[in-house]
Amino acid sequence: MLPDYLSNILTRKGGKRLLDAHSPRKIRDRPRRFRDFPIIDLDRCVNCGACADACPVGESDDQPPALEITDRGPVVHRERCIRCGLCAEVCPVGAIEVGALTREVEERITPPKPARVVVDEDLCVGCGRCRDVCPSDAIEVDDTARVDPDRCVLCERCIEACPVAGAIKIIPMDVEELSERWAERLKEALREAKG
Repeated sequence: MLPDYLSNILTRKGGKRLLDAHSPRKIRDRPRRFRDFPIIDLDRCVNCGACADACPVGESDDQPPALEITDRGPVVHRERCIRCGLCAEVCPVGAIEVGALTREVEERITPPKPARVVVDEDLCVGCGRCRDVCPSDAIEVDDTARVDPDRCVLCERCIEACPVAGAIKIIPMDVEELSERWAERLKEALREAKG
């Protein structure tokens, strides 16, 4: 039986989260290699809601979502925020900043995403709706859609916009595949550090 956190990551909703994004609520000292909380520049914000849509922490048990849109603009509820950085990645005007506490190490050792978006080339009609709604410009369309896994933030907007059921899917990676990818990235970072 899988631990609860791995079971959660392998669900469709959990697929949106990054592996290193979880932070305990009662944490007082920030651990190394964690991102800081999002800082929103309300002067630049256009209140489009892309950040709230990308946020994987929604309302639950009378708790607010981690990021919600109000009349004054987006509001971050720090007690709910997991500091995944998706809000900053999808902001079309760059109004959200999520500082990395140890940026150099974080850039070298990026954990693999727990899922990937897959396009069924036999079903895809090449209409481009997925490309048009993608907040991170991860989709290119020629005859069929192609997803750049490095740019994809697993927001599922492409799935919602696709007119053909089943043409675009989110496929969770199994625990062994995630472990292998994580181990490979750690080995690569160690090789780079040794020079």
